[in-house]
Amino acid sequence: MDNKPIVFLDIDGVLSGEYVSGGDWLTKSLIERLNQIVLPTCAEVILSSSWRTVHSLQEIEARLRFVGYKGQLDGATPMEEESRGLGIAEFLRNYPGRHTSGYGSVTILDDDGDMAPLEHRHVKIDVRFGLRDEDVEKALRFIAGDPFDPEVEL
Repeated sequence: MDNKPIVFLDIDGVLSGEYVSGGDWLTKSLIERLNQIVLPTCAEVILSSSWRTVHSLQEIEARLRFVGYKGQLDGATPMEEESRGLGIAEFLRNYPGRHTSGYGSVTILDDDGDMAPLEHRHVKIDVRFGLRDEDVEKALRFIAGDPFDPEVEL
């Protein structure tokens, strides 16, 4: 396992904005912005969206690809945790390879605010607009930053 960056992805509010799409559908322009984060960085994308409780990872990836997503979904956070942030922290504690070569930076794309203990890795998306250019820039800055150290940061 190499030190690829990890992007935790919510869908509602991130890839569909209330003002952009009425909040109900995946929006091509927002998915193109996700591609701007994932493709040049070779980030692993881990689904943290509530969609994971209703659809399989393969179904969600197929829906994303239909609208223009060019990456892949590499996994999903556990569903038992009481908050998104705790689910992400649990995923990171159990991430394959953590005790060997570890992983690179961690970025969370989400419109929710419950990211403790990882608020400092959170790109807070405005649900009205979904993923904006400034969010892409912030995510790319996180990815270009220091590798994530779970011993220090969790």
